[in-house]
Order: sequence, then C-alpha cells, then structure tokens
Amino acid sequence: MVQEASTDYLSTEVAEVDRVVVVRLTGELDMCSEPAPEDVLRARIAARPDAVVLDLREVTFFGSNGISLLLSAVEEARSHGVGFAVVADSRPVLRPLEVTDMLGVVTVFGAVDDAVAFVRDVECAVHQ
Repeated sequence: MVQEASTDYLSTEVAEVDRVVVVRLTGELDMCSEPAPEDVLRARIAARPDAVVLDLREVTFFGSNGISLLLSAVEEARSHGVGFAVVADSRPVLRPLEVTDMLGVVTVFGAVDDAVAFVRDVECAVHQ
C-alpha cells in the first residue's frame, strides 16, 4: 500500500488488487480528517478504475463526516460508472451505517477479498 495522506487522526493508503483500487482508512474519520480522504477517493474514482473498495476496518470513529464521505464516494462512483464497495467489520463503523440506512445504499463486506471479488463479478456482468 502507498500512503496518500495522513493527519494526526487519520491515514489514507491506496493499493491495487486485480485492477481494483483499495483505499484503506486508519484512525478517526471526523471533522479534523477532512478533506484528505475525500480528495483521495475523488481522484481515484475520477481515474476510472474498474472499481474502488473503501476499507474501513481500521476506522475507530465514524461520524457524520464519514457518512458524508461515503455518500459522496457512492455518487462519484456512479457518475463515473465505477464499481464501489465498502469493507467494515466493527461496531464504530457498522452502527452508523445501520442507523442512517446506508446499508441500503452501499454494499458492505467483512473482508477486502470478498469486496474485490464482488466488484469484479459485477464488472464482468456489466460488460457481457
């Protein structure tokens, strides 16, 4: 993984797995962490990879800024025709996604490999 951005509270790393960009956030996703993760996601989505997976497994705080980041990324991905999925497995991230009904907006997986396989399968189905 290549570190793209970092603050005292949050770091953003980017890797590529099977032509799918994986953006991993580590730390607290709050008002102090903006706009770095959003800028990284926008730039990666604008490059039109096959898909983008946002890995939130190492996020320890996920508030309204996290929801806003996720909504923005979903809209950006849809407008560019880029597949998008999220990886999350902890209560600090999953609970806000449940409460805000984001689980109906974005597909969430517990592992990066599962998310990558899903977006690759969707990409293949779209191009058949």
